[in-house]
Amino acid sequence: VSHLKLRDIVEVTEHTADYGELPDLTKTNPANDICFTFNGTTSGVRVRDGCDFIADDRTGLTLCDATSACFAMDMPWDKLDVTTYSWQKVLGGEGAHGVLILSPRAVERLESYTPENRPLPKIFRLAKKGKLEAGIFKGATINTPSMLAV
Repeated sequence: VSHLKLRDIVEVTEHTADYGELPDLTKTNPANDICFTFNGTTSGVRVRDGCDFIADDRTGLTLCDATSACFAMDMPWDKLDVTTYSWQKVLGGEGAHGVLILSPRAVERLESYTPENRPLPKIFRLAKKGKLEAGIFKGATINTPSMLAV
């Protein structure tokens, strides 16, 4: 939040808790985007099965870091719009490989919204001229030193 200076450009509501505890996730607003970690590897904390705190009729997107959760826990895919993970954690694969999973709602946001004053490195540009960048799904090289699976 502070590194991206989000408070300078959008309203941010931050929910925090002590180590080993979850914040009260029922306080999240379904009209806002919700960014959260599915589970804490060292603390053992994880969101409840089904992610009940995420409204089915939400208008905001959910952005989930599921690095240690994918393949280890049941994932409520219908509630996750943008999900990232790395197969090095649960599957014991090589490091430096990431996976990004986008829901249709996330793709629609990519195609309909371009933030002002937010230049993005090429590797993060998933939309071009208001459309999802199809080359990424066809094996176009987006960054030579690493790999991103979408």
